[in-house]
Amino acid sequence: MPDSVFPEAVQLMDAMHDKYRRVDPPPPELLAVQALWHEYPHFRLISKDGDHMSFFIMPSSEEFFQDLEPSTIERSANGIPYPTLEIFAQNLLGTQQWFDLEHLIDGMDLSVEWGQRHLRLGEPSAAEVEYAKMKIRKYQKSREHLPQSDGIRYVGMFNDDPSLDRTKRWARIVDKKPERIDPYRVWILYKTQHRPRDSGDPRLRQGRPV
Repeated sequence: MPDSVFPEAVQLMDAMHDKYRRVDPPPPELLAVQALWHEYPHFRLISKDGDHMSFFIMPSSEEFFQDLEPSTIERSANGIPYPTLEIFAQNLLGTQQWFDLEHLIDGMDLSVEWGQRHLRLGEPSAAEVEYAKMKIRKYQKSREHLPQSDGIRYVGMFNDDPSLDRTKRWARIVDKKPERIDPYRVWILYKTQHRPRDSGDPRLRQGRPV
């Protein structure tokens, strides 16, 4: 959600204490690399059937580099808004979400040429370098109580080098699509870990619930 309404959203969730209650977040040492989820409010749905769904909310700047505008949004067949493919891919590139970028490339079966046509590759912008520096500072602060080796391991996932060559990084991730296919799959039927051969754009698949 936009940063500007984040405090309001937290207050709204807290006010619905008959439906949701605050719960403790997982400790940072148990989270995935680059995760700051423990820094934000976690809630649990109060359900009569015992199905206690847990979730957390956070400002969009935590995972998204730029604000979305109507021109950068597309809607699914069910009317759910999503960032356009180009905007989403550029954001993952700018925020260095390499693992998520791998899944996007595999899910959409993107090529080196697609990235060259639609993305700003090459060296990161000054704003993107500053974003990486800011994230490093936040991770360092959030893990001050962890052993030094753990702190280095987590912080090292971000690169604030202004000469970072993302053209080579994009090409390397794309070229490794075959290597990411689960070895237990019938590999001859798949062209990426998420795409069977001869399958079309998954966004256009009939019957998708999103």
